[in-house]
Amino acid sequence: MARITPIAVISRMSGKVSSDSDMYFATNKQTGRVYTAKIGESNSTPSEAQMMQRNKFAAKSQLVSEWFAANKPSDTAPNGTDEYQRIATAFKAQHSCGSIRAYVFARMADDGTLTLIS
Repeated sequence: MARITPIAVISRMSGKVSSDSDMYFATNKQTGRVYTAKIGESNSTPSEAQMMQRNKFAAKSQLVSEWFAANKPSDTAPNGTDEYQRIATAFKAQHSCGSIRAYVFARMADDGTLTLIS
């Protein structure tokens, strides 16, 4: 099977194929792979385990948002806090692309502490 390499315009896009379609696509910006999905109707309710996972994800997302609000660059701290600078430096050393938010999310524990991998 041939491997398809998306053209530069496609490699930066994600979303619906067209406004009247239920087909979606997303491009992984790190690998360049394009993924497609068809959204269907779900008649099932989430299980207890799924709801626990959703709640855990929501709580961790809130912690990450609060961390960024407290540490990101601002008018009073143009480079962000010392902790933000330390995280940004570690992120840049390990990744040539991607999201610093995803980097922080992956390294934040449920209690809100950050751990850097050296």
